[in-house]
Amino acid sequence: MHLFAAVATVILVQPAQPKDAQDWFKTMEKKLTAAKTVRIVAAIKVEGAAKLDGRMSLIMAEGNKLTMTAASKGADQNDMDNVTSDGTKTVSDTTNKKQGKTTRNTENDLNSKCLALLLRVGVFTAVDELTMPNSQPKVEDLTLENWKKGETERVGRQTAQIIEYDCKVKGLPVPLKCKLWIDTETFLPVKRTLLVAGGGLEYRYMETFNEVVLDEKVDPKTFELPQ
Repeated sequence: MHLFAAVATVILVQPAQPKDAQDWFKTMEKKLTAAKTVRIVAAIKVEGAAKLDGRMSLIMAEGNKLTMTAASKGADQNDMDNVTSDGTKTVSDTTNKKQGKTTRNTENDLNSKCLALLLRVGVFTAVDELTMPNSQPKVEDLTLENWKKGETERVGRQTAQIIEYDCKVKGLPVPLKCKLWIDTETFLPVKRTLLVAGGGLEYRYMETFNEVVLDEKVDPKTFELPQ
């Protein structure tokens, strides 16, 4: 193939850049929800009214198969959560939450609900919903508004588009203030900050998406339920 023809081909297959902040978010969300498998590794830091360090590793596959491990450590807590679904049953094992180890029927919307909460609100909301079903707001009770498109910024080796939005939760008087960095080449999340305020308290969440991998081959044993 001639050089100019090769360059033209590369240019033609490049995806169009989203236009505004909401379009950037929808492009990211659509790419993740369309994947057959998703692996996300994230680190979380909380400052303000509470100080906390946490991490989460999540693997999802079609058929509501899922495995998640999460840990959080603060001045008065040291939690470890594990959740596995084989698509039919879900086993949740927690250290400091009241229910301990439980087994339940896997919800029909387990993966879609988990991913929607993670992308729209925050990593820990997905963790809490997986370990304590129905403890978090329903997806339909979340409204994303006040979209703002910022500058692009280098984050490590990645160039990221910054967007901002408010996440309004039904029943809560104050929305979450979210700022999200999206990779301009892969359209996958790079990091996010969230400001949660209310009752005279303020919590500042900082999430770093260390790994976001789509459509990789996953060993079926990954989703085997623990004995």
